[in-house]
Amino acid sequence: MGCGATGITVTPDAIDAGDEITIAMTGLPDGTAFAILVEGRFPIGGNERFVYEVQNYRLPISLSGGWISASTENTLYTTLSTYIDGSTINVGGPSKNGVFSFSRQQNIPAGTYDYFRLEGQSLPDASQVVTQFRLTGTKTGPADGSITFTVGGITDGTSRIVITIGGNTELDTIVTIGEGSGATPPTTEPTTEPTTEPGTTTEPTTEPTTEPGTTTEPTTEPTTNPTSSSGGSSGSSGSSGGALTTTIPEPENGERIWSDDLGCCLDVCSTDCISLEEAPIISIPEGWMSVGHAVAILPDSAYFDEPATLRFALPPELRSSSALVFIADYTDEVWGILPSRIEEGMVCADISGAGVFCPMQFASSETATTITTVPATTPATTEPPTTPQQTPLGCAVLLSIFAVMFLLRRAGK
Repeated sequence: MGCGATGITVTPDAIDAGDEITIAMTGLPDGTAFAILVEGRFPIGGNERFVYEVQNYRLPISLSGGWISASTENTLYTTLSTYIDGSTINVGGPSKNGVFSFSRQQNIPAGTYDYFRLEGQSLPDASQVVTQFRLTGTKTGPADGSITFTVGGITDGTSRIVITIGGNTELDTIVTIGEGSGATPPTTEPTTEPTTEPGTTTEPTTEPTTEPGTTTEPTTEPTTNPTSSSGGSSGSSGSSGGALTTTIPEPENGERIWSDDLGCCLDVCSTDCISLEEAPIISIPEGWMSVGHAVAILPDSAYFDEPATLRFALPPELRSSSALVFIADYTDEVWGILPSRIEEGMVCADISGAGVFCPMQFASSETATTITTVPATTPATTEPPTTPQQTPLGCAVLLSIFAVMFLLRRAGK
């Protein structure tokens, strides 16, 4: 071990889904840089959705002045969600060349965290997805203790665990999950490690809507009843949607509810007592933007015996099957991505009951620039015309001439 009396062990070396992993640590000195990486590798098909969770994460030490970082490889898009140090983190965006990454400065107190969740969709030619989640900071707390957690969302794969203390790698091991990942992990360094010193800002590849050097805090107190009250959003409200297309075939075994005003329709086994009503769009995750109206399917107790298909009309520029558009549902005060598809110029998803739903997309850098520059071009901030400013000067010259003439006439008398 590189830190003298420091000792770190991981048990077991193979688990089934849901089994607990224990990292036992002894002799950890205070005031030193500490970092822990949990990397997941798991097999997947092309264009498949995935969810990878580090669950019930118990951290016996605190990490101050550090970072929370995450990344995925071989993905079309990814979202990261968790709750840490009083703040909800719910960010996401499209991948660049198959890679998504996010880093944020964050004090990380000791405690138990319900989950750190990475979810998204794989590339069309992907055979496996790689996820990385990393916490770093200056360690304070007990010298001896154990980090414990479970892995959720996958049944087969591997979990690589890397711990560094004071810049020295004290642990680098792999735990097999189920049948394993079917691939040998590379020996390259983790990609989630921040490339800047604490105190500076790292730009995630998702291109957030804030200017470099600023920090956008996610909403920490979302409204609890989205169908009856409105609130702010950390994302953006974009297009109000498009017109409903009439080329959608009628459901074979069921009925359809239309709402031209909301730009959506619902194919359901029975429309008895079911209604579509507009809902406010609140607490949009950072990096997302709405592309239509939010819709509440009522009553709240509605449950469908068979999956119902919800459709939202899209603006013409988003009707390509390759567009990264999706339907999000608002559950437990958090927006989540539903498995979505585009058919006949509409984005569609299958749902099982009542709720609040909204068509969304990941905000592009061009959209973000447009939104942030609009206030700067409003009439209130423009300079007044130059002609009115010259009028008082002309009057002053005329008054001066009259005064001189008056004095000359008096002097001649």
